[in-house]
Parts: sequence; C-alpha cells; structure tokens
Amino acid sequence: MRHSFFHKLSGSRVMHELRIIFEEKTPLSCLRRMQDYKLLAAVHPLLALTPSKEAVLLEVENVVNWYRLLYIEPQPQVWLLYFLALCTGLDPEQFAIIARRLNFSKRVAGDIAALRQQIRDTAQGIFNWEYHKGPLSELYFLLEPLPLEGALYLMARNPREPLQKYVSMHLTTLRHKRVEVTGNDLKKLGVEAGPRYADILHRVLGAAIDGQAVCRAEQLELARRLARGEPIAPILERPAGGERCQLPEEPASSGS
Repeated sequence: MRHSFFHKLSGSRVMHELRIIFEEKTPLSCLRRMQDYKLLAAVHPLLALTPSKEAVLLEVENVVNWYRLLYIEPQPQVWLLYFLALCTGLDPEQFAIIARRLNFSKRVAGDIAALRQQIRDTAQGIFNWEYHKGPLSELYFLLEPLPLEGALYLMARNPREPLQKYVSMHLTTLRHKRVEVTGNDLKKLGVEAGPRYADILHRVLGAAIDGQAVCRAEQLELARRLARGEPIAPILERPAGGERCQLPEEPASSGS
C-alpha cells in the first residue's frame, strides 16, 4: 500500500480500518507493521508510534486480557482503549487535530476528549487519596463515575504503581458493593423523594464499603439517624457486625 494512497483515505475510512485492527487479538503487532511501512504517519504524524506509545499499547493488551479472564460484565469497548493508547502524550489541541483528521463528529470528539480529562483528574484524585490515606469509600466514589474503558486505561497507563492495584480492587470488588437499604425504606422513614434520598444512600454505601455498617440492620439504623438528623458517630465508631446483625429488624417508622 502506498503512503500517498493511505494519506488520501477519508478520516472515516481510516478510523473504520483502525477499529478493525483494534479488535484483533494482537493489535500492537498490526500497528507495528503499519509503523514499519510509515502508514500511521501517513494518516497523521501525531499517530506515529513512539517507544512510550508502544509501552502503553502493550500494557493495554495485558490489561484487556486480564479483564477478559475475569468473566465479568460489562465488557469494555476494546477499540476505545487502544485508541486512547494511540493518542498517549497528545495535548488537547493535538487530540483535536487527530479527531478532525479521523472525521469524528463533534459529539464523539467531545466525549473522548472529556474521557481523557476525566482519566487525568481521577488519577490525580487517587494520588491525593493515597497521600492522605483516605478510606476505601473515597476510592470507590473517585472511580465509580469513570467508565470501564477509562478505568482499564488508567491501569495500563500506570502499570508499576499502586494506582493499578487500587483500580483493580475497584473493578473486582468495590464496584459490586450494594447496600441493603432502598428508597422504599427511606420513604417509610418519612424522607421525601429528592436529593436527600441520594445523599442518605450515598452515606450508607460509604459506611458499608468502609466496614462500618455491614448488614441491613446497621445500614437501616444509620439511614434512620441520617433521616432524623441524629448523630451517627455512635454507629460508625462501634465494631460492626456481630449480634446487632442477628436481631430482628426494627420497624422503619418515621418517628412522627
């Protein structure tokens, strides 16, 4: 394939071909062959492989294979992971140039640009969390908004740092944590539907993740105190579990 021919391909056609490559078993091998023939640079010089890009692409391959072996849903959009890796090191202006070259719609370009920024912000948040030794719930709430592709790319981008361990823990354990208190329980406690629902459930989930409210009885008691505006320190500071979790459930009355 001549460079001139590849250079003349429309952005949409090039991206279509790249997505096919990204879905292969070993995309990096295909990208290396393209690099040998200078085809990536023919699309745009900013897409040419560099040692740092190759390192991230290899880690993406490792992370994708690791995640597939977990057999958990949902599955990531693999093409997006490899595309993020291919754009490693590009600043926002350079990424915008690539988005235009590949004929991305404004929505797609905006979504990917926002994801790149979200990944950077999340990484910084995790570094800060680690520095001040925050609770597990803080890690959960940092990573929970990040799409799966962003979390996996974050692992690939930081292969030899504790950050990869923290993201792995979130994907395999923390993100599956559920509380046993529902909106119906809050309604019975007299909480009106609205932002307070989300705030109370958020705080109960945080306590559950941190091992401070491990069963429905403790979570319901915490929700009851939050609904009434009562102090919650007595619940959070006592040992969780034990006999309290074996007692019959108290009626979830509003106390009115």
